[in-house]
Amino acid sequence: MIPLHIKQLERSGKRDTAFLLGSGVMMVPAWMFSTAVFVALLAGFWKGKGDLLPWGIAAVVAVASAHLLPGKWYILLGALAGSIVGGLRNAD
Repeated sequence: MIPLHIKQLERSGKRDTAFLLGSGVMMVPAWMFSTAVFVALLAGFWKGKGDLLPWGIAAVVAVASAHLLPGKWYILLGALAGSIVGGLRNAD
């Protein structure tokens, strides 16, 4: 459902600077909050330097997959690669 104000802007073809500024002002705190939550989650999972290898492998595989494959496969492949490396590391 599109708010009435946006529909009016679409029909008129005008640009509303106040709407753009207001949207940007609201997005900045939302972005900062979500980033802080993500960092807090990562900090909770951190167990020490031994986590660097699985996290690094997951990041490399995810970035490579994002460039080589279409869609969102990089999320699954990065998580799978990091999990396999972490599992093998802890199997000893």
